[in-house]
Amino acid sequence: MKQLENVYCALLVVFLSSVTMSASAMDLSSMSENVDGAMEAVKTQAGEALKDVDFTAIKNVAMNYIKEKSMISGSIDLYDQTINAVRNFDFLKLSDDISYENDMIKVPGEFRDKATGDLATLALMINKGDDGLKVENIQILDITESQTPQEDTTEKEYSDEDIRNFVQEHINKLSKFMGYFNLYDEDKDRLRNLVPGELSAEVRKFGALGIVSLSAEDQESGESLVIDITTRKESGVLTIDSMRIK
Repeated sequence: MKQLENVYCALLVVFLSSVTMSASAMDLSSMSENVDGAMEAVKTQAGEALKDVDFTAIKNVAMNYIKEKSMISGSIDLYDQTINAVRNFDFLKLSDDISYENDMIKVPGEFRDKATGDLATLALMINKGDDGLKVENIQILDITESQTPQEDTTEKEYSDEDIRNFVQEHINKLSKFMGYFNLYDEDKDRLRNLVPGELSAEVRKFGALGIVSLSAEDQESGESLVIDITTRKESGVLTIDSMRIK
């Protein structure tokens, strides 16, 4: 009799274990289905969000943002918390890998650190609102360190010709697309479209600062103007400090 009771108990344990395992398997299966469903919903939402968006318009908005932000310095200047410093990025190209993330359109682009030569992937986060497309912010996604040894410019001195060439390159970048560049006229309180002319032969130096004058013509009025372009040497690297209509 005792043996029969033991056999019965053993069978009962096996039965209950199988029931528990079946229930657990069903729960896991259900959970997996829920996760897959949620992922599909996210993909569907992303697809719906991008379905009616003109990708050419997205890239145009991104390019206009890059031009605007690099108007003065000639670069996209972003704080990199990994090195606790601001990096100055030259724009290389936009990627076609446009995606939808956290209710924003994500447009990656390739850039290069002007000082170190490091390659960087930056993402322009674009909001699609009632007023159209607007870049909300730009983020550093990835930095690839340059394998080319960089020249130590900490103690480098720049000649007048070096400064003029640097300023000329900056002006060429600003006017590359349209043949003119935009500059705010503080005295007239308006934005001018300026067609660049010649740089002055003289470079006025004040410590780390160097000032070069540029002749320019207002595209709309034909007015002749002179622009003072101030360069600054920071850690041995030349940067554009300001541009001002005289």
